[in-house]
Amino acid sequence: MSTVKNPPASMFNMLGMIPLLGLLLIIYLLLAITGIASFQAGASSLFTLTLMSGAHWSPTMGDLFVIMGTLLLFVETIKATRTSLVSNVENSLSMLVFIVYLILFIVMPSAGTSTFLILTLMSLLDALGGFIISTTSARRDVNLNPVS
Repeated sequence: MSTVKNPPASMFNMLGMIPLLGLLLIIYLLLAITGIASFQAGASSLFTLTLMSGAHWSPTMGDLFVIMGTLLLFVETIKATRTSLVSNVENSLSMLVFIVYLILFIVMPSAGTSTFLILTLMSLLDALGGFIISTTSARRDVNLNPVS
């Protein structure tokens, strides 16, 4: 009797399960709680760039977090196309991260900002998109209607 053993999960696979928007949440909270950065409306700009049009672009810390969140959401969407047990765990962790975002938005004063709300919505899209994309991909991998 032969048995097939599953190879041990590599550290890379384990790190691939971590929702990236969860890491962004941790960074946001560290900066907001310590007072290093302000995410409130009217926060000071970090720098100013003069564009070719002559317009001045002055992003705040909140703007940079929305940009980082958008990029991480793109990466999470690509990660959602995998169909494996790991993707199911990652989708569950993404839903947990969304729940943490939502609770913190409601109860924590430093998380009650528009920036945090946008990150919360990105986290919701990550969680729902992960389940939908992986389910759709898995459905294509399995043909339930045999050819007659």
